[in-house]
Amino acid sequence: MKRLFLSFVLFFGAFSNIFGQDIQDKNQMIFVDIFPIVTGIVSGGVGLGFGYEHDIGKYFGTGGEIIFVSDFDDMISYNIIANGIFYPIRTRIGNLFIDEGLSYRRRKSNYDGSNDDIICLMGLTNIGWKIILFNSFVLIPEFGIKYDIVTFYGDEAYKFGLNIKTKIGWMF
Repeated sequence: MKRLFLSFVLFFGAFSNIFGQDIQDKNQMIFVDIFPIVTGIVSGGVGLGFGYEHDIGKYFGTGGEIIFVSDFDDMISYNIIANGIFYPIRTRIGNLFIDEGLSYRRRKSNYDGSNDDIICLMGLTNIGWKIILFNSFVLIPEFGIKYDIVTFYGDEAYKFGLNIKTKIGWMF
């Protein structure tokens, strides 16, 4: 019975404006990208991302993010990302978006005695949904691709890959 009630509430909330409020005056957002935590745990360390986004009009926005992953022993990696965001569909409860960005990536590792130092410029293309709850709280799942545009130093083994982000933020 509890599952049926919870399913009904989630269905009703997803397809109505039960949580939606007027957010026209809120055009800035700060967020924490929690997916690098998973990457850090897999590598035996820690990871985290912090970012900012600013809406420029109704359908466009710009932003940036810094992602850090390290095991504090053999590997350290950071990305500095600048991106532009296009919102083709905006509703009161959430916004579909397409995100294009450039990332400066630096990764140093010392696995198996090989000293790898990689510096590259990467392109990112993501699609996601910005879910707005309780007027200011934001949950953003996004999925996309990343590709190596230019490798300045080192040998980047993966020129192309998947990009997953899960952001939690606050609009103001």
